[in-house]
Amino acid sequence: WVYHLGHADVAVQFECLEVAYPKLKKEFQSRLKSFVAIERTEAKNASSIGLKEVINSANSAEERKALRLEIEKEQHEKALANLPEDWSSEDTGRFLVLSHVKKKHAKDVTDQVGKMFDWLEKNFPYIGPEEYVRRPIIRICQSREELGIFQSGSGWSFTNIEILTCRDTDGLSNYYRGYVNDRSFRYWFYERDRELYMRIPTWLRRGIDRMLHSARVKGNKLIFEPDQWEKTGLREALREGTITLPSQMFHLTDADWGDNETLYREYGAFTRYLLAGKGAKNKLTKGLVERYLRNLHDILEEEKAKEEPEDEADEPMTEEEEDAAFKARQNAWKERAEGIAEELLRRTFADWTEKDWDALDKAYLKTIQ
Repeated sequence: WVYHLGHADVAVQFECLEVAYPKLKKEFQSRLKSFVAIERTEAKNASSIGLKEVINSANSAEERKALRLEIEKEQHEKALANLPEDWSSEDTGRFLVLSHVKKKHAKDVTDQVGKMFDWLEKNFPYIGPEEYVRRPIIRICQSREELGIFQSGSGWSFTNIEILTCRDTDGLSNYYRGYVNDRSFRYWFYERDRELYMRIPTWLRRGIDRMLHSARVKGNKLIFEPDQWEKTGLREALREGTITLPSQMFHLTDADWGDNETLYREYGAFTRYLLAGKGAKNKLTKGLVERYLRNLHDILEEEKAKEEPEDEADEPMTEEEEDAAFKARQNAWKERAEGIAEELLRRTFADWTEKDWDALDKAYLKTIQ
């Protein structure tokens, strides 16, 4: 449902399993009908009413930093003011840690996020180097149930700077560790260049996700090793002759991925090879991911320069027109995405020969056999 408030539209959505919808439909409708507009009786800070959530494109990095520092300060103060009595807090200088677990576990999680940020800053210094990354709030719950309470109100927004996790009580420590790695990566990347992250092609986006899921802290650094699930899938693909070669991966899209879990594992293995494995030192592929992402950034900047400002007269006036405009934008975005992917390949591998592609495939296969 969309509620028109004059100065803004507010969309409210419920999600559930399809089989449960018949039983929940009346409850959803009842809740949706309960929303009413009330007169504002006091002024609110702009960030509190959400206006800052859509502001991530100020004129300069200095202006964006000032805005982010303001939101960071506000969110830290708000989190501390609402901290339950039996929770503890610690400002490490880099993070604000809110904990409902023992100190050792809180330290382990904080070290994990810190190591992930260190790795990102070392391996992706060319991504938005002038952008300020807000100091996130690391919130560590004592159970999965408590985590669910905080997650229910923590949907993505520009003012949400929390990295949520919990103590493992269900034998899911690998899952929670992977979740923290992934959330840390997305948070850092969003702060440095959100548009770039959103447009990373399938193989690399899914590959980084898989690679980070099994990463763990060992000593003073992160260790990127495949887990048993990934190893098993790759062995089966090799045995059955269905392994996907790197030369093929670069051309695959989300539509090709579908429910193919083995391909997800292959994306992870290849990305790990390029960023943390032998491919990071191989003469042919050293710096390949950086070259790939720099080219993507350049293409997106060129696309942005071509965009024409929207004519206010063309703005949709009804929900039907709004839906039609949204579908049109989606179709146009899909077409542009396909064109961008092709141009990205052309620029990145302009000087590659068939011999180079064969060498890449062979070098990668040696590492997974």
